[in-house]
Amino acid sequence: MTTRKSRKIVIQITIILAFIFSLVIAYIARGTGMSSMLLIFMAGLQVIVMLSILYVLETVIEIMEAK
Repeated sequence: MTTRKSRKIVIQITIILAFIFSLVIAYIARGTGMSSMLLIFMAGLQVIVMLSILYVLETVIEIMEAK
C-alpha cells in the first residue's frame, strides 16, 4: 500500500513538473514565434495526458483491490 501511495505521489509531482515545463515552452514559443517550440509544447501536453491516465489507472486498481 505504501509503495502504491508513494508511486502515486511521484506521478502527481511529475504531472506538475510536465505542466510547468509546457507552460515555459509555450511562453518561449509565443515570444519567439518558433513553430518547433509549439511541437515541444504539444509533446509536453501528451506527457501530461499519459501520466494522468496512469494515475487514474493506479487509483482504479487500488479501488478494485480494496473490494
